[in-house]
Amino acid sequence: MESRKYGLGFILVSQRTAMVTKSALSQCNTLFAFQAVDETGIDYLQGVIGPTLAMGIPTLPNRTAVAVGRGLPSARPLIVRVKTAPVVIGA
Repeated sequence: MESRKYGLGFILVSQRTAMVTKSALSQCNTLFAFQAVDETGIDYLQGVIGPTLAMGIPTLPNRTAVAVGRGLPSARPLIVRVKTAPVVIGA
């Protein structure tokens, strides 16, 4: 909770929103919401991105997300597609 004063940031990744404390979720500045079907996740997203976009979350295509927050160039939620990264084996 005090990492900002030390210049630290964290990435929080979870498939189960219900397992993440409300305190941790409330401190997220930028959110990428991929396809989700759990009721807790959808309820949380309705408060963050609005009910219309949240209802579309279960039908998002693979590697597509709704993004919102201070780390983005837009004040409105964005629909983003994440590219597939090349697999590198060995060095």
